[in-house]
Amino acid sequence: MFERLLKSHKYRDYSPIKDFSIKELRDICDILNEYCKDNIGYKKHKKLPTFSVRKDYSGNYYGQYCPTKHRINIYYNNIDNLKKFVGTYIHEYTHSVQNLRYYSHKLINYGYTQHPDEIEARNMELLHYKSCLKYLRSKI
Repeated sequence: MFERLLKSHKYRDYSPIKDFSIKELRDICDILNEYCKDNIGYKKHKKLPTFSVRKDYSGNYYGQYCPTKHRINIYYNNIDNLKKFVGTYIHEYTHSVQNLRYYSHKLINYGYTQHPDEIEARNMELLHYKSCLKYLRSKI
């Protein structure tokens, strides 16, 4: 019981990411992948995306989805807390189910902030992060 209490304290919204090991962050991503599969869906012909948790040496990105590798990259060193980590995962996972064929063309026309795929991904973050965090806590 005491161990579970300690773990639940560690998994608060604003728990610093620096308090988690890389293994713990990968385990969290496994759970987030489960949540997203069940609540956002996935492309059956592509299966679930793979993911990596790594440093971004440019310091510019929280995460990135690579459609050619069907891979989500989460840059933990740019993320302050668990809430942002979960939101970033949901955001990038959303890109994995979008049709990104004309992403670059839309980026030129709309810019990043007004890009329809980015707007959808930000909306999915807002829609799902609370229930996703609750799901994550239930799995620890």
